[in-house]
Amino acid sequence: MIVRPVRPLAPPPPTEGPRLLRFALAATAVGTAVGGAIAVAPVAAGAGLAGLLGAVALLRSPLRAELVVAAFWLTFCLYETIWASVTVPGLFYPFYAAFFATVAFRLARGGLRLRGDVVVPYAVFLVAVLASFVGFADPVAFEVLQRVLAYAFGVLVLVQVGSKEGVHVLLAAALTAALSVATWVVVSAIADGFSYRGGVEVDQNVVAFFVGVGLVTALALLVTRSWIAAPAGGALLLLLTSAVLIYALLLLASRGMTLAVAAAALLIVARSVTRDRRAWRIVAGFVLAGSLMLALPGGASLFDRFEGENVESGGSRLPIWVATVDAQVQSDLRRLLLGHGFDASKSLVLETFPTLTSTHNAFLQVGYEFGLIGLAAFVTLHLVLLVRGWRLGGAPGAVMLGLTAFLIGANMTTNASNGFLYWTVLGLVLAIDVWWPEPASPRIGSARA
Repeated sequence: MIVRPVRPLAPPPPTEGPRLLRFALAATAVGTAVGGAIAVAPVAAGAGLAGLLGAVALLRSPLRAELVVAAFWLTFCLYETIWASVTVPGLFYPFYAAFFATVAFRLARGGLRLRGDVVVPYAVFLVAVLASFVGFADPVAFEVLQRVLAYAFGVLVLVQVGSKEGVHVLLAAALTAALSVATWVVVSAIADGFSYRGGVEVDQNVVAFFVGVGLVTALALLVTRSWIAAPAGGALLLLLTSAVLIYALLLLASRGMTLAVAAAALLIVARSVTRDRRAWRIVAGFVLAGSLMLALPGGASLFDRFEGENVESGGSRLPIWVATVDAQVQSDLRRLLLGHGFDASKSLVLETFPTLTSTHNAFLQVGYEFGLIGLAAFVTLHLVLLVRGWRLGGAPGAVMLGLTAFLIGANMTTNASNGFLYWTVLGLVLAIDVWWPEPASPRIGSARA
């Protein structure tokens, strides 16, 4: 009888929790360093960031496409907020070129990972956008072309993600960018003596949107303990990160973005508690951190804005909404279904309110410009992702649910969907939808499809 030695069992593959936690912790460190450096020495920080972007471009890594998206995410947030007064023509053209090059590469290597039930409403929405140019009499300005490109950015970002690790990179980018901006907000508020809305001179709602994305992501990672099964120190660092983000949001005093974060937080908590009642411990810590931030200088400025500035009409938004709805209801059938044309909402608002051009509601803008068909596709896209995020387990589902809810909430009081970062975040949500679980749908654009 021959006795063969028993081969030791192979160690189990590493779980996603520690890997994601490493990404998240690195993001918090980088974000704090970047935000603080820019606030103290903007020129030196800008030079360092330029060097970092150059290193990413030369990096040979299977995650290079995702790292380029991460670099774009951080650069865009800093350029639109901290360096808003600086103009660098063509700054983002290399990013766009890299994105389209990745699309061509993935098509050549076997196709794209897409889910048809999400692609269809997205495609219908894009068709409605293009159809809105029929009869477009004004010259097509550069800003118009940029907005059209922004609408396509969701699927463009999705295609850059080639693995679950790629999703981790984008989540780290969300935290890094948000914490960089939040650190700058806090430092600027201290230097400015905690003046009105932190002394931030750029659109505070835009800054709050960038911060809110990171805050919702951090909350989702904290509450769903399955993805961050790591030492308590890691969870504590994420909790401290959340506190900084909460404080920055309070200093910015953006009512609409705060309500959007609150709605996303409620859904995340409700979903997580129904699956694991121990999540209440993290929720309690999160609430405690928020309460402590309220006691800091400038923390209560948000409540001052809720008590004044025409709260009853949503900060003077209600008359705009009423005027937009009335104009749409009184439209003929063709315009009701297909819309009044690209950018038509600006003219409508300007006629009613001579100093304003925004509907302050993305859903009303989409409905008026792209018709009920475009609006239905836009809403369907978000609702499908919202429901799927609720059903999906673990942190992927919580992040997916929270970010989608936050985007919907942001659309209620601003035209957030006109911006690049909005669709970049949606691209991250689409990537989670594709990679958790593995999609069963066939690949599109492949000879095997």
